[in-house]
Amino acid sequence: MKNIPEMKKTIITIIAITFCLAAYSQTVDGPSPVMGGSTQMYTYSGPSINNPVWQCSNCTIVDSYGLSVSVTWGNNSNTQGSIAIFDGSTFVASKTVSLLVAPIATAATNVASTSFTANWTSVPAATSYRLDVSTSSSFSSFVSGYNNLTVSGTSQSVTGLTVNTTYYYRVRSYSSLGTTGNSNTITAGTGP
Repeated sequence: MKNIPEMKKTIITIIAITFCLAAYSQTVDGPSPVMGGSTQMYTYSGPSINNPVWQCSNCTIVDSYGLSVSVTWGNNSNTQGSIAIFDGSTFVASKTVSLLVAPIATAATNVASTSFTANWTSVPAATSYRLDVSTSSSFSSFVSGYNNLTVSGTSQSVTGLTVNTTYYYRVRSYSSLGTTGNSNTITAGTGP
């Protein structure tokens, strides 16, 4: 059995190793959230690695500079992606990135003779949404009050409509990063 001084020395060594490992945490640094479709730079920080290899999900690597990488994020319905660095084939660190992308407009609900509820999917990076409603599928004109209407949730009651008329709606995500492109277009007809 070890004597007390040797045990103290072992404990102190374990604490020192643990402290050193904590002091050299491995991270991938870079912006999040980002606008879908944008190109961003990410950098590895931590202990040196010999053979840096970058991989990403929902993005395309534009250029790799050893411990830094430039990627273009997807501009699709995926609301997040990830970037990871490996030392050869050994995982080192990663970062999950929230993407500001256009929401997916879904079918109208609560359809009545002069109203319906427009609906769309949530985009976590969005702080609000912008809704358009029109009687034209090309959105050449807008229903009064529904041209770039700011909405905080993922649905909006559209009222004051004409009986037995076909309407179209689309929506965009918004945050301090900017405004996305339009979602798909949904057709909603009021009843008689």
